[in-house]
Order: sequence, then structure tokens, then C-alpha cells
Amino acid sequence: MKRIELPLTDAKQIIEDYYNDIKNQRTKPLLWSDWRTRNIKGIWYEPCPEGPTFRYGDLNGDNRNPLGLLLTGTTVHGSTIGSTGSGKSVTTNFKYHDLCYRISPEHLELYMIDAKRVEFSKYAQDYKLPHAKVVAATSDMEYVITLGEWFVEQMDERNNLLSSIGASNVTDYYEATGIRLPTRMLVIDELGEFLSVCTNNQMKRFQNILSAVVRLGRNTQYFIDFATQVVPPQLDKTILSNFGIKFCLKVNDPKIGELALGNDASYYIKQRGFGYLNVGDGTKETNQLVRIPYISDTQFQANLKEMCEEADKRGIKTSMFYYNEKQVKPWNSNWEEIAKASRNKFLLGHSGLYIHEQWYNSFDWEYTNASNVLCFSPHMKASDVMLEMLVRNLNTKIEDKDSIYVVASNFNDT
Repeated sequence: MKRIELPLTDAKQIIEDYYNDIKNQRTKPLLWSDWRTRNIKGIWYEPCPEGPTFRYGDLNGDNRNPLGLLLTGTTVHGSTIGSTGSGKSVTTNFKYHDLCYRISPEHLELYMIDAKRVEFSKYAQDYKLPHAKVVAATSDMEYVITLGEWFVEQMDERNNLLSSIGASNVTDYYEATGIRLPTRMLVIDELGEFLSVCTNNQMKRFQNILSAVVRLGRNTQYFIDFATQVVPPQLDKTILSNFGIKFCLKVNDPKIGELALGNDASYYIKQRGFGYLNVGDGTKETNQLVRIPYISDTQFQANLKEMCEEADKRGIKTSMFYYNEKQVKPWNSNWEEIAKASRNKFLLGHSGLYIHEQWYNSFDWEYTNASNVLCFSPHMKASDVMLEMLVRNLNTKIEDKDSIYVVASNFNDT
């Protein structure tokens, strides 16, 4: 290779032009449409046999340097920390839009939980994200735990499958069988909201979930990614040390940055849309400054629509379970059919726990033997709903409607 000698003045000018170019880029909004044009070859074009690559945006704000991380080795499991308004939602939306736009739902499954019931609900509205198997808009820690425990059960089953043919990881299994096992991710938004109200028992169970996924997740391609305002103090620091991908946006306290990133650099971020990524030893020298692309609501829906249409075109069958704790589900013909088919069951309603392939709760009830049902609630409205469910259950099981009597007592004064 021929070496070209440049005059010192020309070399200085090149360096100055480079930094001026980056400076000019930073003054303009970095939009998803521009990022996609530059960095994505087409929808679902990445085969990713060794696993997916997380991308966070442009390194140092330079659009010539997109930053990506293959989820392997120590760079597995992620955390995103940032104060209110710092861009956690922008970061999460970009990360998963970019990921899902590149990788087919045949190779990637998401299980998404949102404590504030806002961000992830958008993935389950008019156009449902084909990769999302579960979207839960709930602040109930018990739901998080039951979904997490099911997630671990599935991971253990996959680990047994790998062991049965002597494969140490998913890549070995693919090479031995030609079968691609999908990557699965448990994504939790506003984790601190959940942990602030959980009981000691719930905290122990949640720590067990994290510990299990940290132990086996890398080889089985089961990952956890969470976002929150501060590093939850309840979490075991040993477990957190195994979260190899640490991303921190602007924080209001340098100590928060130190816990999240290993150093306080994120406290000094001045411009929105930037964050520090650290996959090293937590020192400032191993920080990488990243600029995150922004996805507008219009583009958000357009992306989902395009992915849904692509799934239909390819004949990919997708299904999503959407749970919203604030959404009232009316009694309809679907409930009627289930109640009639379940002669000795009392239907309670939609489950507040994650029960795979069963979205309702019930209990055994021999109504013909005058079984008693005790319902207690500090709220009269809830008791009224329970009584209505009682009547509706009886209506589906007893032919002579005139023989149904419901006697309700109000113990509010006792």
C-alpha cells in the first residue's frame, strides 16, 4: 500500500473538517428514517445464526459510525438508566424497532412489560408487533414474576434440549440439526416502579429469575433488558454485575450514574438524545458516547404496519397476548361459551397472573350441591362485580332461571 504524505496544514484541515461535520450533525435531529436509509438493507434481512445485534445509534454522533453489539460473551443482558425526560422511551423504541426491522419474528420473540401502561401498549394497538408474544401493561409485580417464572421454565426446557444432543449453545444446536431456535427477550420498562412496591417474598422470587437467566441465558439465547430511572437498590449487586450492557442517559445525581455505568459521566451530559454505553470495566475510558435516533408516532405506526404486512406476505403466523390491567373486558359470547363448557367451574375473569395459553381465572364449584362462595373486598364496587359474575355463571348452568336467587349482604358497618 502506497503511503501518502500530507502537508501538516492539510492534515489539520481534515481533522478540523471532521469535527465540524460531527458538530453540524449534532445540531440536527437524528431521525429513524435517515438511520434506516443508511444502516438497514431491508426488512428482516439478517439471518443472525449466532444471535441478534443490539444497536444504540451513532457513535459520538457521527453518522458514519453506527454502534452495534452482538449479544454474546459478556455483552448479554442490558440496563437503560435515565432521569425523567432523558430519553428512555426514545432509546427503547429505537432499539426494538431497529432490532425487529432487521430480524424476522421467526428468529426473535419479545415478552414486554410496562409498569406505566403507556409505552408498550403502542405495540399492541392497531398494528401488533409480530415479534411480541406478550405485551403487559400492568403495575402488578405478581404478573411480572409469574411471566418471569414461565420464562425461566422455557429456558430450562431449551437447556435440556441442547444437552440432549451435546450442544453447549444455540449455535452448536443449529450446526448439528439445521434448526434455528429463536432468541427470546424479557423486556421490562420502569423496573423501579415494580420493585418499589414488591414484598420480600416477591423480591426473592424476582432475584431467582434474574439469577437463573444470568446463569443460562447466554448459551440458550434468553436475555433480560430493563429500563428505569435509577438502579433499584433492592437488586443484588452480584447479579447486576452480570448485566454486561450498561447504557445511561442524563441523570440528576452523579451517584446514580456511578451505579448505572460505573462512573459519573452521564451526569454531565448536556444534550438530549445522547447517552453513554459501557460494556467494559466501568471506567470513563471505556465509555462510548452514542446518539439515539428518534422515531415519531407516525413513523412508529408505519413501521408496525409494514412489519405486519411483511409477516402476512411471508405466511408467518404470529400471535400476541395483550394484558392491560386498566382495560375492562365486557362479558360477551366468548365468556358465555367458556362458562357453558365448564359445568363445574366458576369463571372469575381475566387472569391477573401470567398463565400460558389460558387468559382467564376460575375455580372448581359444585353449584348443584349448594357450595358456598365467600367474597370479600374493601370496595363495594368490586363486590358488585363479583355478584354480577355469580349471576352470569348461574345463568349459563341452570335452565330454570326463575329458580335463581341471589341474596347479598352489606357488612360495611361491621
